[in-house]
Amino acid sequence: CVAGFTVASFLCALAQNIEQMVLFRLLQGMAGAALVPLSQSVLLDAYPREQQGQAMAVSGGEAHAGLGGSVIPRRRRCREACRAHASA
Repeated sequence: CVAGFTVASFLCALAQNIEQMVLFRLLQGMAGAALVPLSQSVLLDAYPREQQGQAMAVSGGEAHAGLGGSVIPRRRRCREACRAHASA
């Protein structure tokens, strides 16, 4: 899983056109999808039963913080750009 994700990420960096980038991102997504349940399994094995919920909450919070830092501002900028274009 990790090796496949790493190789796909490297291929993304080497992409020469949009078709290659889409293909390599698809491969990256396929390899990366398996990492989520794997990381959750590691968390559940690493913490005692009474702390597992807290560990999963922190892990999920970190994932959402990363998503909010990249996706949400882009959507906001796109929405603002669309409004500016429509009013022009």
